[in-house]
Amino acid sequence: MFCPNCGSPVGEGLIFCSSCGCRLRDSAPNGEAATDAAQAHTPLPAAEEAPKKRKKQLHIAPSVILAILFGIFAYAAGTLSLVGADLRAGLNNHAVSSEMSGIKLGDVVVGDLLEGRAMEDIVEENEIILPRDAENATIAEVVALSVDVCGSNLSEDEVIDIIDKIKVSHRLADFAACYEDYILTGTYSDFRSGLAKEIKTIFKKYEEAVAKITGYWLADDYEKLLDKALADNKELLRGIMPDKVIGCGDITSVVLSPVCLIAAVAVCLLFLALSWIVTKRPGVFLMTGGVVFMLVGATSVGASVALSNLSEFPMLGLSVVEDVFAPILYSVFGEKLLYAGLIVIGLGVLMTAGFIVYKAVSRKKSPKADSVA
Repeated sequence: MFCPNCGSPVGEGLIFCSSCGCRLRDSAPNGEAATDAAQAHTPLPAAEEAPKKRKKQLHIAPSVILAILFGIFAYAAGTLSLVGADLRAGLNNHAVSSEMSGIKLGDVVVGDLLEGRAMEDIVEENEIILPRDAENATIAEVVALSVDVCGSNLSEDEVIDIIDKIKVSHRLADFAACYEDYILTGTYSDFRSGLAKEIKTIFKKYEEAVAKITGYWLADDYEKLLDKALADNKELLRGIMPDKVIGCGDITSVVLSPVCLIAAVAVCLLFLALSWIVTKRPGVFLMTGGVVFMLVGATSVGASVALSNLSEFPMLGLSVVEDVFAPILYSVFGEKLLYAGLIVIGLGVLMTAGFIVYKAVSRKKSPKADSVA
């Protein structure tokens, strides 16, 4: 008789092996004890081993539905974070107003600021005679032919000198900065006294500039006439202030705040993670993430293209964007949206490629695996 544990010979009637101490039997007969002990130490065949516990995956139909729902929320949060971050970066640095300060206002074609019909109305109402179509005239031409100085008109060059002298573009840039501040903070500090007072200040400088450039002073009653014109257009001037035009500075300041933008990124990633956690399918996470990132990137690229083609949108009612504001907006926001969108699309492509690799490896390991992991 031999020990079933170490194989050493053992004597009849022994309960424990003298070599390894293994128990050979209890109270059963010698032969049965040895047999029981041998069976106790004999490993189960591979076929009889207990199956490994597998994670229970959600069925494919609800998995797809949940992936779509999670993807929609992730897309919304991701788009907000990407576009919002680009807007905040441009507005926070006053990039738009800084670009506007360099505009040569006198050389701007009026047709780029107003619709053709609107420009024609201005010309007709003021009986301005232009050397060419009103739509193609520059601001300097219109001003030169509409300002009467001692029975004669100013020249275009004189108007340009006056505009440069009183730095009209800089004051326009300051006004644009009010919009930037209002969008980010809900308030603005400059122009709080209103545009009427600002316009009067500019006209004062205009009077001095005209005198220095042309040698003539404006009529004595021009200030009284100016006050009347400003009073008649009081509501119009008030209506173009940031809080009237935008009217939701409190909301935009919250949406574009760093905390909100960071939270949007976290929410986007959370919903993508939930597509894995809830369905127990890594493939669903990879595919959902790939589609979401590509859609967010495509939206960013689309916004960039739209900024560079604003003049193609007739509902805006302005062609100013083509030659004046479009280059500024694209320079400040469009380029960053384009590059950021392409990077995010690249991440989406990588996640989609990861899904394809994951599926290929899964099928190689388990040919009978579900069609979607």
